[in-house]
Order: sequence, then C-alpha cells, then structure tokens
Amino acid sequence: MKKLVRFCLVQFVLLASVHTAVVITAGAARAQEQPVADCVVAAYYPPYQIADTEKNAGMSIDIIREAARRAGRRIDIQFMPFQRALLTLKTNSRCMIPTLFRVAGREGQYMWIVDYDSSDLRFLTTSVPIDTLDDGRRLTSIGVETDSFADQYLTRIGFENLVRVSAPTSSARMLSAGRIDAWVQSRPAASRLWEELNLAPALQVGASVYSVPVYLAAGLNFSQDIALEYEAAVTEMLADGTVRRIIDEYK
Repeated sequence: MKKLVRFCLVQFVLLASVHTAVVITAGAARAQEQPVADCVVAAYYPPYQIADTEKNAGMSIDIIREAARRAGRRIDIQFMPFQRALLTLKTNSRCMIPTLFRVAGREGQYMWIVDYDSSDLRFLTTSVPIDTLDDGRRLTSIGVETDSFADQYLTRIGFENLVRVSAPTSSARMLSAGRIDAWVQSRPAASRLWEELNLAPALQVGASVYSVPVYLAAGLNFSQDIALEYEAAVTEMLADGTVRRIIDEYK
C-alpha cells in the first residue's frame, strides 16, 4: 500500500511539473508575440502635439497612433521638453518623433521616415504685420524656440536679432508682454497657442516667408524595417484621405 501511495505521489509531482512547464512556455510564447512598444517622444506643440490623451491629443499624435495600428505595432508616447526629445532620438534606437520640420541644419542628424504635411514660417506681432525677411532683419528682437525650425532657418540665413527660449509658450508670453518685437512660428501653432493661453492683444500674422515639410522622424539608429512599416502606413493614410481628415479636425 505504501508503495502505491509513493508511486501516486511521484506521478502527481511529475504531472504538476509538466503542467507548470507548459504554462511557462505558453506564457513566454505570448510574451514573444507582443512586440516591444516603439518609443514616441513629443513636446507640447499645438495643434501637432498636445497631450497623450484619447481626445485632442494633437494631429501628429493621432496620425502616428493610426499608423501604428495599421502596421500592427504598439507605441509608448512620452511628452518631454523639445531639446530632451531630440536628445532621446539620438540615444534610444527605438524612438520616433511625430513632428519634426526638415531643415538643412538637421538633414544628417535624423532618419526622415515620411512627410505628411507642410508648414509656413511667419512673423507674428501684436502691431504692424511683418511680411518679409528684410523687414524682420530690421527688428530689435525676434523670439524663436531653441533649435526649432525657425531658429535653424533664420540662423542659417544670418539673422542676428534672435532671442532663443526653451518653449513656444515662453515666446508667446514674451510677445504678449512686449518683451520681443516679433515671434517666428507657423500660423496653426501660434494661433492655437495664443488662444489656449488667452493672450492679448490680437495676434497679427504676417505673410509666409518660408515653407518646410513636416515629418515623422527617428534617430539614425532606428530600425530600417520598422521605419518602412510606418512609411507604408502613413502613405496609405495619405492616399485614402485619413491624414487630411485628421489635420482638418484641428483647424
């Protein structure tokens, strides 16, 4: 009888071990089926990037979310200051940024995955509109965000009257308070921010002085294969009107 009991206990232990091994193996298989989330870094820049929310997230956040869904990939969105976001692209090979303006100074620093929009630089004032680069050169002080496409472009063409700040909210508030003569930014970003901050007086928007493409970009070490998946998804979204619909929702 004791031998029978011992035999049954041994069989039970063996069966439990096999069951545990199967569960562990199945769990590992499921883990392997779930791809590591692609890192997405973003800085507050309405209407392109606003927040990691389900609604009113920003046009480029909505675009990359839909692109990831179509590509069968997962993303992890992290909001941070713009300079930190750019540094993260250079140090984390899994990171993308959904809004980066392609200017000459950035050309060899990032992987340009796909463009989906274009944006115009304009002088923004609270008095007389500034419509030309020559008129802008005559101003005492022009606000730009450090390493933004406005900073890159105006620096490259020799502007020496730039006041560099860390965020567009700072530029907007400085212009409203009269601490700078003008602010250089795109119309959609400037108008949206001016309204959200409830600033006065009314914002005067000059004529376009430079047009630049808007890209989904990544660091140079980002996977080429994954980049092609996102490029294909966004290209499909451009063709079927999804990108245009998303952009129009934020106008």
